[in-house]
Amino acid sequence: MGKIFKLGFQPTIVTFNTLIHGLCREDKFGEAVDLFDDIVEKGYQPNVYTYTVIVNGLCKIGKTNVAFAVLKRMMQEGCDPNVVSFNAIIDSLCKDRFVTEALDLFLKIKSEGILPGVVTYNTLIHGLCMSSRWKEAFILLNQMLRANGHTRFNYLVDGLCKEGKVSKARDVVKLMMQGGIQPHVITYNSLMDGYCLHNQVHQAREIFDLMGSKGCTPTVVTYSILIHCYCKMKRIDEAMRLLYEMPCKGLMPNHSTYSSLIRGLCRAKSAWAAHKFFKDLCASGYSPNVVAFSILIDGFCKHSCLNMALDLFHKMQKNLLKPNLIIYNTVIDDAATVKLVVNNDQLVKKLLSCSKSSQGVTLK
Repeated sequence: MGKIFKLGFQPTIVTFNTLIHGLCREDKFGEAVDLFDDIVEKGYQPNVYTYTVIVNGLCKIGKTNVAFAVLKRMMQEGCDPNVVSFNAIIDSLCKDRFVTEALDLFLKIKSEGILPGVVTYNTLIHGLCMSSRWKEAFILLNQMLRANGHTRFNYLVDGLCKEGKVSKARDVVKLMMQGGIQPHVITYNSLMDGYCLHNQVHQAREIFDLMGSKGCTPTVVTYSILIHCYCKMKRIDEAMRLLYEMPCKGLMPNHSTYSSLIRGLCRAKSAWAAHKFFKDLCASGYSPNVVAFSILIDGFCKHSCLNMALDLFHKMQKNLLKPNLIIYNTVIDDAATVKLVVNNDQLVKKLLSCSKSSQGVTLK
């Protein structure tokens, strides 16, 4: 830029836009705002792109009020803002929990003939969900259904499920389908997870079967959610059937899937049954993680099988997996309970060493 001026050339607003955009992409929002002020002072006329980039940059650094002032100035100078300019401010207001102000701005842009897009609706619905303003979220949902027939409703469904309002979330999905919109696999997963959080495994299974009838292919996450729920309910046989079904669908179970089954076997049957499953997995090429070892060690400790827990503890270290504080505490606590001295000093030293690398941990 400096060389352009030295050579006597005059950059255009496009040149400045490119530089402002580059600064914003590198998170140098302060420098971008300074450059914007400088070009205005030099008499250059910013266009809609310049304003949009700078408004977005100001929102990113938390200066929503300043961004709004820039937007007003933009309109006063006869430069019509587009929906992207407003989206940045609406998003910033929602993140700061000023949802009422975001809704007011939304209504204002509609009254001025600017059509909100999918991003605008999703941002507002998400903001309303985070503020538990479900009635208004549903009103917007209906509007979005009429205005944008192919958008996804994941924010609303997920938000309702996390607050335990699974029946309302299911109503949203029904509304989507009535409007000709087929739910995404993520939407179904949110519903299943919501039911599983309340141990409603029958309803979760209904959603799982509904997916298949609607031509929506379940993912590893889908299977893992249902397997976890069956394991919580100690219905291990059904969980195992799902596990064996996964490869037939071209899906490979992940750490989360196996951890749920190991924990379920510990609770429903015994730590020994979980250990047999664990050994069979390892023999088939599975590389267990810290969580899998942690569940087994805890299971054996709860059944006062400290020697077996210690064997797993040492095997874990041989596999170059670093035990966490929970594992150390579990082993030491069980050793103290059965009044068994098993290099306890060494374990405590390792625990102290582990705690030094863990922030916010207080040992008692």
